[in-house]
Amino acid sequence: MKLTWKIRREVKVTVILLLAVISIALVEKRQSETICNAVHINIINPEQSNFVDENEIRRLVTADKSVPLIGSPYPRIYLKEIESRTESNLYIQEAQVYKDHKGNIFVDAYIARPIARILRPGVKDTYISDKGNLIETSTKYTSRVLLLSGNYMSNFNKNLRKDPGQRDLFALLQFINNDKFWKAQISQVEINADGEMTLYPQVTKQYIQFGTIEDWQKKMHKLKIFYSKILPFKGWNNYSRVNLVYENQIICE
Repeated sequence: MKLTWKIRREVKVTVILLLAVISIALVEKRQSETICNAVHINIINPEQSNFVDENEIRRLVTADKSVPLIGSPYPRIYLKEIESRTESNLYIQEAQVYKDHKGNIFVDAYIARPIARILRPGVKDTYISDKGNLIETSTKYTSRVLLLSGNYMSNFNKNLRKDPGQRDLFALLQFINNDKFWKAQISQVEINADGEMTLYPQVTKQYIQFGTIEDWQKKMHKLKIFYSKILPFKGWNNYSRVNLVYENQIICE
């Protein structure tokens, strides 16, 4: 009896596996016979910037129409190549390309979101994106973001997040950009050749001596104390300088 039950179970499993293989084979056959009927561009652009538009993305997708997609069978369409071409535009941080069984190709293009702008004399300005990438400014769109200046900017590589020497600075820039208060309050960060930072506020007149990036979280906490507990009592323009360099001290002058 047990043997009969075991045989039945094995037969059942075999039939299920066989049906699965047949189903996969039918899907693959259907995919191989499918022709691309349309290419749909989906722009994911939280900042609503004009860095790149749908026409530019469509040009990248088709390599200036040299790689026809519409009318081509699916086996001749290489999604990874389309993604690579789309991501060749500096303002596109990521591209995801996929297809359905009805002949539609979908391209999701994620547009770069600047969090800071680098100012360097004699050199074209550069944005830092929220992924750490350095991207050129555009004549089509200007993003109102934190300004970075000073001789230290020459140390920047292609990506701050991937550079061990700049990860903490990038973390600080992200922190400022993601906090509504700090994003509205701090307008510019100047960094000299030694990495000493000075912060300039948007509204109040005092500048902030920040020191190096070391212990930046503690320094930002002290700065928050200055804005929330000292200025309301002493007056918003009573001081011209705030020093956060020394541990456990806020020096106001």
